[in-house]
Amino acid sequence: MVEEGLDWKKPASKTRIIIPVNSLVDASGRLVQGKVEVICREYRDAVEVIAAGIPMHFGDGYFFQTAGMFRIEATQWGQPVFMKKGATYSVVFERKGLPDVGFYRLDEAKGEWIFEPSAVAKGSGATQTQAVPVADFGRKNAG
Repeated sequence: MVEEGLDWKKPASKTRIIIPVNSLVDASGRLVQGKVEVICREYRDAVEVIAAGIPMHFGDGYFFQTAGMFRIEATQWGQPVFMKKGATYSVVFERKGLPDVGFYRLDEAKGEWIFEPSAVAKGSGATQTQAVPVADFGRKNAG
């Protein structure tokens, strides 16, 4: 139940999504109550990124290398729900044996990558996690 918040872990990859209590709204900005479906798609290698059609260019002629990507969508009764204005959620995204990397968000409406300086890799050694406070589920921040 969304009014209890959400702390969900994907067993295969150990990606974790934490959504605080009273932070999801519908398209009109009203708080959502009850069950919400959250879908987390992960792209962990170049084959998955290419197959998904994710653009890998940045600015004038720069191309990304990726340590992995994810996309999160939330719906209730088939309708999208969004983060309440000012609310954030966190994603813990394991990356094994990779150096620290920056975090970027794809603005799908503009087709541009936006650097997220508040997302910082934590940990060292074989496994690092990326705790990402993200302001919305994509293109809309309702409320």
